[in-house]
Amino acid sequence: AFIVRRPTLNGDALGFALFVDADGALGMRVEPRESPATPTLFKSGPGAITTGEWVHVAGVSCGGHMSMGADVLYVNGREVWRGPASRAAGAQADRRPAPLHVGGSPDGGGLIGWIDEVRIHSRVARLWAPDPMPWRERIAREGLPAMNRMLAPGRGPRASLRFDDGVRIEANEATLAQDPAVLERFAVDFKGDPAPGVSGSGVNGRLTVDSPILGDWNAGSLEVWVRPRGVNNVSSRNVSIFSLDGLSVYFYNSVTALKPIAFYYRDAEKKLHMHRDGGKTEFHPGRWYHLVLTWDAQSMTLSIDGQSRATGENRLAGKGGATAIRRFSAGAAFDLDELHFYAHRLSEAEVLNRYHAVVDPAKLVPPEKPAPIDLNAWRLPSANTLHYQMKPSPGHEAIASAELVLVDAARQSVFRAKGVVDGNRHALSLPALKPGRYALRAIVEDENSALESSPIIIEAEHFAWEGNALGETEEVFPPFKPVQADESGVISVVQRTYRMNGFGLWDSVQSQSRELLARPVELRYRTVAGREGVWKTEAPALETNTPQRAVFRARAVSDAVVAETRSEVEVDGMMKVTLRLSPGAKPESIAALWLDIPLKESEARLMHEDTGSLRANYSGSIPSGTGTVWKSDRDTRWPWRNAFAGYVWIGGEDRGVAWFAENDKGWVTEKGLSDKPLQEIVRADGEVAIRVNLVNIPVTLTESRELVFGMQASPAKPVPDDWRTGPRGGGLPVTPWGGHQCADRFPYEDRWEVVDQIIHFQTNRTDRETAAAWFAEYRDAHDVPPVRGVTDWVKDCVHFSSRSDRPVLVYFEEMAAPTYRRDWHVYKDEWSRSLLPPRQTWPDGYDLFRQGTPASAAFRVNFIDSYRDYGLHYANEWLKRGVGIYWDNTVLTTSLNPLTSEAYLTEDGSVQPALTLWNQREYSRRMWTLTRQWERKRGERLIFLQHMTNAHLLPILAWADTAFDNEWSPDRFARVFPERQK
Repeated sequence: AFIVRRPTLNGDALGFALFVDADGALGMRVEPRESPATPTLFKSGPGAITTGEWVHVAGVSCGGHMSMGADVLYVNGREVWRGPASRAAGAQADRRPAPLHVGGSPDGGGLIGWIDEVRIHSRVARLWAPDPMPWRERIAREGLPAMNRMLAPGRGPRASLRFDDGVRIEANEATLAQDPAVLERFAVDFKGDPAPGVSGSGVNGRLTVDSPILGDWNAGSLEVWVRPRGVNNVSSRNVSIFSLDGLSVYFYNSVTALKPIAFYYRDAEKKLHMHRDGGKTEFHPGRWYHLVLTWDAQSMTLSIDGQSRATGENRLAGKGGATAIRRFSAGAAFDLDELHFYAHRLSEAEVLNRYHAVVDPAKLVPPEKPAPIDLNAWRLPSANTLHYQMKPSPGHEAIASAELVLVDAARQSVFRAKGVVDGNRHALSLPALKPGRYALRAIVEDENSALESSPIIIEAEHFAWEGNALGETEEVFPPFKPVQADESGVISVVQRTYRMNGFGLWDSVQSQSRELLARPVELRYRTVAGREGVWKTEAPALETNTPQRAVFRARAVSDAVVAETRSEVEVDGMMKVTLRLSPGAKPESIAALWLDIPLKESEARLMHEDTGSLRANYSGSIPSGTGTVWKSDRDTRWPWRNAFAGYVWIGGEDRGVAWFAENDKGWVTEKGLSDKPLQEIVRADGEVAIRVNLVNIPVTLTESRELVFGMQASPAKPVPDDWRTGPRGGGLPVTPWGGHQCADRFPYEDRWEVVDQIIHFQTNRTDRETAAAWFAEYRDAHDVPPVRGVTDWVKDCVHFSSRSDRPVLVYFEEMAAPTYRRDWHVYKDEWSRSLLPPRQTWPDGYDLFRQGTPASAAFRVNFIDSYRDYGLHYANEWLKRGVGIYWDNTVLTTSLNPLTSEAYLTEDGSVQPALTLWNQREYSRRMWTLTRQWERKRGERLIFLQHMTNAHLLPILAWADTAFDNEWSPDRFARVFPERQK
């Protein structure tokens, strides 16, 4: 019998029904608007509904972005059935209203019983059982534990808000002793009502606390208990929990099913910094949550229920009163209780103690006073190097050194060294670590006792992929040809011929037998006195010539500058130039020094520029006019300190020349968010030139400076003979065969028998039912969780099993590494494109996908040597089985990690980012070469495909069989470049 039902109205409205059958099973039927004749039906086991008493029943089936990945039935708030999301509800709005029928059955009969409180929700995607909160009775009976059981002496809150008798501010004894009038400098404004609290009474309403001594962004903590009221982070988004002087904690503003708790702020340069809950905690009414925000001068951490959940760099810290925190505010969407402000950063143990003090005092651990040092550290396993940074806590600036101690799981010391406490990064060599889990601490002597900092966990393990040479060979595969160079400076590669000059650059570039250059590529400079430099050059010297590359050296001398170059031309025509600028015999102040790459105007009608983006970089006609017709802009999406462009190409439909570099390291350029262009396109006298401004502020060279850039003429290789009719690969679902998320490169637990079985079914054209039965049995036998936490793993495997056409590809590279795997836990500091907060927590293992909610865990990478070995190891497993490789969203990655990239500190202490161009090129080259090697071994076509959208980067995409564009539209282009639509 139906409890409630609604017809589809011939597809104009979504049809659905909630029903109970004769066996007491609760069921739900959804009739999609798009296909009402094929309804989805699911129901619980018998006896879910108890007769003779009131029961609360509910059914949830969500489509589109609201879906939590499951269809669910509830009785009295508890699940009685859960299955993978059918998404039958779709995501389309109804075209016209449809009637709701309460009660009734198909034959006209009715439900024998009572129905009340029928609600139809359009934005409720999940129900939760009430939290029993047994600790409330204990607290009412016994009160909270004494503060000295949770925190070390002197570590209590500076100020607290109490809600048991209205709203009042309290200060600790030490604060009152130092400043008896401290409470007079707090202004509390509250508009709301009392509410049941964690211990006694809380409040609900709008609360603002103003005080000039509320806190300081150099060090501190904020603690509060909150309970959502009428909001949850599945159905609700962009809901503020509290704000602290420009920093906000809120439900992330997203259209995804779960909106993680996040905190964000803008730094002094108005850059947005956002950090989200990696544990994806569900916030819902009926439950209290313990939130603690802690920070020091280096980092911030948001803990939820005693566990670190979101960590990021602290860019609000600084010196003096500018970093004072003056306001706390919270709205009426949450009940509040136990609000505390601390003048210091609570340790992880203290945060957990504060949570257990309410929930389970039996778990309290004796508090220990931490060392007055902020310790950060990063381990680079490939080099066995530890980079560390120690800064004294406020009030302890006299500390100049501390002992760094690394202990194993048995607390045995494996490494000790004296470290410098000055706020800067330093490096130490570590011994080779055995597999295991280690803890690094800083130890400071204090009144005859040793104080330890909070530990940083370091994990060590060895992997089969480490140090492999896959894709490395001197053999040259077609369509490339061995590099041929001679002593006269002429270099031949496929479709192009270069002639080198005394700068180690090009006198001539012929592509497809046509000369591109209007005149030689050269370095030029102008002194502050207005004179242009005069160079003396010699013939370039051929150093080596192998099938894969030719290397030339050159030297140019002037009065003010000496330029020495090492130019490596590789098999695809890419030339990497290492340029050393040194003082000349007569040093003089230089106003500007630039590189000119002049093309004939007839060969340069189009341009393409990029600085680590896709879908937002310009490719099209070179602007008209004379003089400077284009100049680089400062990329405000990343903290570039000046107007640097990483890739500039000019040419025509068939031919052209590109210049590229990772950043301006070694140049002499204006920083401080300067808008002076480092690259320009200049049209004059029948030529169009790329101009690269290597020096754009006055300087007298007193020491050598080294910088690296590249140049490459296009096309990099000929199109295949079958480019119109042959197989090019294709787009495909974004989980590999048997894998669990986009960034996975492997089947579940590296069980390659899953892939072998899929290939067997493909080869034998096995029917879907037989394949589904095999994978269902395998799933049950090996406890395989759902894909992305919510999608039927069997369904994905069967999809690939039915793809019998060849060649076939796997979605392999997401430009990110899965963070739930051991490889990441060990190599994260080496692979990350930013300096990670050392105490950030990461998911561990496949339980991430067993929570019944959408799940993924990946982090962007910098493509360093060890990461390339990791990627090639897994690519080799696919290629040996005849499965080609698909890379998604190939784009120049931007790195802020000065330990593993060319990112560097500028004069004002800011980080100048770096692109990871050379790493990405090497990764792409090895992948293409490995594909060719397996293609020859297997005797069948294999494809390496890169989806580049609109970022066709010569030094990277030269090493691909297919380059996909798409996911790009004129409308998007018009929004990004409105000035170029005229």
